[in-house]
Amino acid sequence: MAKIGTVKVGTETGTEEVPVFEPTDVDNPIVRVQTETGTGALNLVDPSNAELNQLRVQTENNGTLAVSTSISTGTGGVELTAATTLNGQAATLFIYEDTSGNGVADNTSSVQLQDGTNTYSLSDFTGEPGNNYWIELELENSNIEETAVIDYVEIEGVSAVATVDANVPTDTTATVTVYEDTTGNGTADSEQTITLQDGTSSYSLTNLSGGTGNDYWMHIELENSNVEKTAVINNIELSV
Repeated sequence: MAKIGTVKVGTETGTEEVPVFEPTDVDNPIVRVQTETGTGALNLVDPSNAELNQLRVQTENNGTLAVSTSISTGTGGVELTAATTLNGQAATLFIYEDTSGNGVADNTSSVQLQDGTNTYSLSDFTGEPGNNYWIELELENSNIEETAVIDYVEIEGVSAVATVDANVPTDTTATVTVYEDTTGNGTADSEQTITLQDGTSSYSLTNLSGGTGNDYWMHIELENSNVEKTAVINNIELSV
């Protein structure tokens, strides 16, 4: 399964960056896109299963289909839940899975985040116990008065010291609150907030137990008093 590029599509609410896959990896390779690495196709699925169901295509044999940002293999898989307040901005989350423990991603996926709380299927991930995961967040801010807020990102079944790669310009601040659920009831039993420094830094989450099987999620808050720049969270990695 391979994502070979992206294409930007304008909508009423802004510009969406849509992934382009190998044509053989999608069920309905109707809409073809030329990328730098070759010709790919958008993944068109039933609108009820599409992350970008506002982008629809009328087909001759399959009715109305909509654009999905992921593709399913029918095996494995991980679910990611994200709560966002986009304020008209575009936010893309890149997720990486290390299955061998060598710090290098064996599988990657990306989702175009939608406003509100939504669950996304990362079907190209194995989801095996002991895997390591990290994320990169890309924000495109076309509104100098407001910025997108990522309230939390939770990867199903992933236990999570926090290593963060961030660009924090002068006149901006960025904080991350990490929540830990030790009982599996969906409620945080512990939490810790860290103020991010510019560059790559590791932070000791002494308030969290770090027990195997715990659930973790994050709230990212960006405050921007500089209308020309915004803080960028390049990468957050949780490990126990």
